[in-house]
Amino acid sequence: MHRIQQQFCALFLIGIGALGAWPANTLAGQTLDARYDRFMVVHEQTRGQSTAERAMAMSVAFDNGFAAALARDPASMDSQDLAILFNAANIAHAYSIQATHLQAMQRAFGELQARGLVEQRSFSDMHAALMASRQFEQASALEKTFPQWNVESAPTLATSSSSGKTALAVQESGNTLTRTTLAVDQGARVVVISHPLCHFSRNAMAAIEADPALSKAMARSLWLAPVDRKLNLEVIRQWKGEHPEHPMVIAFDRAEWPDFDSWSTPMFYFLRDGKLVSVVEGWPSEGNKEALLKAAEQIGL
Repeated sequence: MHRIQQQFCALFLIGIGALGAWPANTLAGQTLDARYDRFMVVHEQTRGQSTAERAMAMSVAFDNGFAAALARDPASMDSQDLAILFNAANIAHAYSIQATHLQAMQRAFGELQARGLVEQRSFSDMHAALMASRQFEQASALEKTFPQWNVESAPTLATSSSSGKTALAVQESGNTLTRTTLAVDQGARVVVISHPLCHFSRNAMAAIEADPALSKAMARSLWLAPVDRKLNLEVIRQWKGEHPEHPMVIAFDRAEWPDFDSWSTPMFYFLRDGKLVSVVEGWPSEGNKEALLKAAEQIGL
């Protein structure tokens, strides 16, 4: 498989950087502070790695580093340790989007709630994790439990299909999303991981629309927003209005795309009968026309 690397946006973890930068003394607990520090060393060491590589490293670091704490009853834990466990699980989940890490967050959050220790930040993190895991009903219930804090409202999910590779289609108005199956497993297709908030994605689209050769090669491209902790429905709608030939849908689950190791934007994945043939990464100032045309030719476009 051929891969060309260029400039891109790392959009998929909006907000996690601030949490990772918390001073260590604000997380000091009786037994877990050193484990948290070692966990955050991995966080720093894995900067620049692909989405898949970093998710794996952070998952292993969390699962191994906090195994004893995860086996305990949260009710038996010191409140500071409980907060550390919640924050570590939050970071692990932000990278992995794994159900086990969501469950670890929920167990710690439930005990923090029972002790009256939920703050706006922990509420926002819990809600964001539920949104990324597509647990929209639970996110909506959490909003009702803590109405004093504003977050992006959880949508209503209308499922037309849940098999194969799926995405969330944004309606013209309202807060309902439709989960649909994407037809990318037959013939030549290009999947563009992209986002309206990424200026490299916007630059790529502008160049494609302005160039006849690129427009032809990318005519059957699918523009796919990555799994994120925010849906940004209004900006997705605005993109659709500005680029009706290339409406953007939102990936439902990264696990449905095992061959995609990076979800930075833009990423151009060239498929033939569902098999990954080549990848073009990013959009530098001079564009990536030749790389896109070459990759398109490789799959018969």
